[in-house]
Amino acid sequence: MFSRIPLCRVAPLISILSLAIAHIPSVPSLHAADPSVKDPKPPIPIHGFMEEAQKLFEEASKSDEACSALYQQMKKGAPKPDLVAKLSMNVSRLKRFANRLVDLGEPAGVEFLMRYDVHELERAEAFNALMGMPKVQPVLEKAALALKKGVAKRTKKAEEAVRLAATDAIAAQNLLDPAYDEYESIAGALPTSLRGPFMELPLAFGQVDGPASVQRRRQVDQAIDAATSGFLSELEGYYATCKSAVASLQDGTIAVDEKSFTGPEFAEEIMRNGFVMQARMQKTNAIQHFHSRNINNRNSNTISSDCEAQLTLLRENMLQASVLLVEKDLQSTPAKELLGKIGKYATAFGKYVHRSEDDQWIQTIDNAILKASARDKETERLVRNYQECTTQTLKWKERFASKQEKLLTGQFNSLAQVVGAAAQRTDSQPGYIWSVSPSTKPYPLFYNPTFVSLPLLGEKLGKDAPAIVPAVVRLDLESPVWISRWDNYIYGRFPNDFYKTDQPAILKKDLMITDTKPPLSVRAASAVYTAERGDGLTIGGLVGDVTAEGALMRVVATKDTGAPFTGISRPVSFQTDRAVDQVSLRANVLPKWYRHRYFAVAK
Repeated sequence: MFSRIPLCRVAPLISILSLAIAHIPSVPSLHAADPSVKDPKPPIPIHGFMEEAQKLFEEASKSDEACSALYQQMKKGAPKPDLVAKLSMNVSRLKRFANRLVDLGEPAGVEFLMRYDVHELERAEAFNALMGMPKVQPVLEKAALALKKGVAKRTKKAEEAVRLAATDAIAAQNLLDPAYDEYESIAGALPTSLRGPFMELPLAFGQVDGPASVQRRRQVDQAIDAATSGFLSELEGYYATCKSAVASLQDGTIAVDEKSFTGPEFAEEIMRNGFVMQARMQKTNAIQHFHSRNINNRNSNTISSDCEAQLTLLRENMLQASVLLVEKDLQSTPAKELLGKIGKYATAFGKYVHRSEDDQWIQTIDNAILKASARDKETERLVRNYQECTTQTLKWKERFASKQEKLLTGQFNSLAQVVGAAAQRTDSQPGYIWSVSPSTKPYPLFYNPTFVSLPLLGEKLGKDAPAIVPAVVRLDLESPVWISRWDNYIYGRFPNDFYKTDQPAILKKDLMITDTKPPLSVRAASAVYTAERGDGLTIGGLVGDVTAEGALMRVVATKDTGAPFTGISRPVSFQTDRAVDQVSLRANVLPKWYRHRYFAVAK
């Protein structure tokens, strides 16, 4: 009924070197921010929005690994000219492929550029050591002669690439890559005085790279526009299906795509698929933000406004379809079956309405149920009494839970405050994410000069820092962990084995719900369902460690069932256009107390 839309289409000199090691930072990786990761070397993965990204990622990875291996090899002995040249070649390759990944909106490209910075320092140290070796000059002059012999061949290749760039600059880059690798494998060990006369290929790249970058970004923008257009078409299809399905209700059943649903079953379809639309809308919003400089001249504010309008329209359509379904179905339901069907509707909506982040949703549907029950006076009396009684019970329980939470909070601060306090920098190098692994010295992980809304992750959080994490959700009952909503670049992650309480059973009893007596209000049904799942308002716990993730990766990788993670009340926000270098922070938290809307429990 609601097809899946793809958001992806369609990345003595030994001592000199030894001394240099102390001044060159380890090759950084976002993985190093997680103390549980034993090997911090692998770069963050790509999301593969464009097919080219996978190949670029693989080539960059090979060059990164080759740089590390060559440098380690040279640490064991004097740097030989051929090894320095190979190191130079791979450093060059890494930078080229990393920049192309950035053009494709891949956060991995930014990390590879960081790795390039480190490897460039290594290359410079090895080159300087090589220049100080005795009897190296004749070897270098021999290499320069080899370069001279290839001038005609390289010139021809350079001219061919520049001509090709006029129509396809990416193809021109691909044409130059092998030739440039061959050139750099010789010239990489030469000083400027010897390689200066042979710059045919570097000059050609200088003419090709700019147009190729523009071309690559345009391709991405076109793909994003196509994906957005396809998503909007599916969204319209969702609205049309809801409307026509409700209109077609007859004899208590709805037929959609050769499937038959009862009214309460279709109520779940409206909710479930509506929140799938929300999750995909947030993914589309995130991808657009990361390419917003080029997409039809739209900026971040425009993209956020568009998404906010779409989310508002989605909420309105979901609620409208739900109310119309309830009213139409209950109006045609025989009086003797009315109470039973109301219980089924309350249970169906109770599984999803808390995701709306709007208490008015619950009240609106409950009002529709009460209004439709008026066709039978006894049913109306039972429903009205139940709603009034349980609403008062829940109000009392909510007030009491709020007082309990105040007693539990103590010295707990918000997660953003805890991480932000640890992130304060005292040096003159702003814009770096730093390792929080207790076993390593802090070093830059991810360069992010535009991250302004949340202080960047600091050297290390205080041990077992207490924090309050809002909007706790359990994405599915099989999940071994819970999470909080992604908000302003940060979210929490918790083990679910702590949640062992009799409060859901007590709540169920207080609301007079049994296996044979279903709830007669969506509010009561939602209260019990969220209590049984463990969806709550806040968790207070101790922050064990914090892991940095590419922000784009985090949002785009969210599954359709992960709608609670991004939320429906507002768009996921990013602070700048072209925010590919931003990260989100995941705090692993050991829960100490939990606050459901209607109760609070301490571990």
